[in-house]
Amino acid sequence: MPKICPQEEPTALQYSDASIPSTAYSPLIVALSFLALLWGYNWVVKKVGVRDCNPFLFSALRNVFGGLALFAIALVRVDH
Repeated sequence: MPKICPQEEPTALQYSDASIPSTAYSPLIVALSFLALLWGYNWVVKKVGVRDCNPFLFSALRNVFGGLALFAIALVRVDH
């Protein structure tokens, strides 16, 4: 009987997970968990911040502090 589809290479999901050590996933899981917590807590901070000050002022302050944080990270990375 002729094959209709050519033989395909196995995908990453078809490989056995036994060959990948479980510690390889640990940094990824920690990073994704931290990111989910950070994004989830960000909603609470925005809700409280808008309640206490003008929404435009809060947005401006948030962008200024975010820019300062990114600038500080850029300065540290350039020194290396």
